[in-house]
Amino acid sequence: MAKAEHIDEEVIGFQLGPRLNAAGRINSADICVRLLLTGDQVEADALALEIDAMNEERKLLVNQVLEDFEGIKPEGCIVEYSPFWHQGVIGIAAGRLCELHRVPVVLMTLKGDGVTVSGSARSTDQVNIFEALTRVKEHLTQFGGHAQAAGLSCELFRCEALATALRRELSTGINKGDGDILVDLELPLDRIGMEVYEKLRQLAPFGEGFSRPVFCSSGINIADCQLTGDGKHTRLNIKNGNRLIPAIWWNHDSLPGPLQDADLIYTIGVNRYRGNATVQLEVVGLLARAARLEREFLIEDLRYLPGTTPPVTVGKGVGVFVEGRRPEHGYEFNRYEVKPSETLALATIPPSMKILKDIIKRSECTRLVLAYVKETSPPPLLNRLMGVIKGMVTRGERLSIPDVAIACEITEAGVRTGMLLLDASGFLKLQINGADLKVTLLPGKRISKTSRHYSQLMATEQENRAFRAWMQVASPDELSDMLG
Repeated sequence: MAKAEHIDEEVIGFQLGPRLNAAGRINSADICVRLLLTGDQVEADALALEIDAMNEERKLLVNQVLEDFEGIKPEGCIVEYSPFWHQGVIGIAAGRLCELHRVPVVLMTLKGDGVTVSGSARSTDQVNIFEALTRVKEHLTQFGGHAQAAGLSCELFRCEALATALRRELSTGINKGDGDILVDLELPLDRIGMEVYEKLRQLAPFGEGFSRPVFCSSGINIADCQLTGDGKHTRLNIKNGNRLIPAIWWNHDSLPGPLQDADLIYTIGVNRYRGNATVQLEVVGLLARAARLEREFLIEDLRYLPGTTPPVTVGKGVGVFVEGRRPEHGYEFNRYEVKPSETLALATIPPSMKILKDIIKRSECTRLVLAYVKETSPPPLLNRLMGVIKGMVTRGERLSIPDVAIACEITEAGVRTGMLLLDASGFLKLQINGADLKVTLLPGKRISKTSRHYSQLMATEQENRAFRAWMQVASPDELSDMLG
């Protein structure tokens, strides 16, 4: 069973959650309900052991699927079918493959009726899997999900045609590995310690829409490394002067060996053993310095005043970033659908420097054009958010956190905080399922300023306004310095 010395979102997400989830995948979730409701310790222990056994079975079934993909080097996507995979675990396997290879993954297997194919899909930030399924819906019996995860089914005789169509749709969004990882801050190794970890924990809980901060340390040296966890993970010792900093690379079974002058991308975690807690880096990516690509690009200023004619940004190799409305042309895109572009034109201001850097990196542009209006301050965030929600609900549109973020030109964290505030204030009834939102409008009268979500949202709005104001006046040189 899980032997956790403390409870936080990571223990729930990686130890308790998977065990409770396994029962429904392997047999029935009824046993989990019984465990959570029982007041009898003896019964609870017996049920927990049974659930733990199901979790071990789930691990074996997932490994059976993953073994079929050992040694593969996918180009663009993975779309495969096998009648021998267990239907309850293909979603987990698809997630593992997506994380490992950083490409969209669709795995399909045969249901018990012998004529229906059931599939699970997982995707990267660069490829909207739901939109891809929408474009091949003629082959599907049904499907549903969101940008990064979906379920689907089709008739067996259509499976091959579906796989071919999906490979064509998904291969256009190749993720180029560690270069696409978004880093929050470069951090010297000598700054890392338990004090930093404890300060980061004050921001917890981390999860969907509010991920753990990602750091980068340049010029690091790896003293040694070894496989652990039955060869599934890699342990590393990072040299920092006379000190060795331990690190773990989850679900990575390729030893990088001793390495000099590399860039390490990681989150800061902790290793708890027999009551002792020590800092442990959790590796996200590792890049030899020789492999780094230093990309220079020109910044051109075409910002314009309200009421004047916007600049023309159409041309070969030009991609236009725009939010606050739906893209109207093939060369326009939002933060989730960035297209490779030699020239990236900003028709609107991204909601944060972090998102701007991500858009630039994913577009692989060599020229950045500032082509947005030098506008006055936008309406208050809550007004924008409520207006967008009411409009989407009235039109019967599907609501998701990414869709609302695009419409309001704010971060996903801002959407979540604002929605929770509106729910707490009685303006709507909210259900959040992953990225999807289910909203029932209510006749609220006053925003609850005592809610913790109110202060969080005000801080988010202040940060957003400050960034937008800076983007309206910053010189190309100043922006270049900020982009690094």
